[in-house]
Amino acid sequence: MKQKINELLLIAAADNQLMIVPVVKDSDGRTVAEVVAHGQGEAEISFQEELLKSGLAK
Repeated sequence: MKQKINELLLIAAADNQLMIVPVVKDSDGRTVAEVVAHGQGEAEISFQEELLKSGLAK
């Protein structure tokens, strides 16, 4: 799954189809954001959802 996420990042970055939406600042002042790629056929891919599905995030 990690490979798939890396591939999605590369594809999205290459096609300039990455959208980063700031959500909130954490207790250390870092910005927490939703990261979405617009895939083929206008499908949206949420990186947070993919990380959760793959077990790379909790």
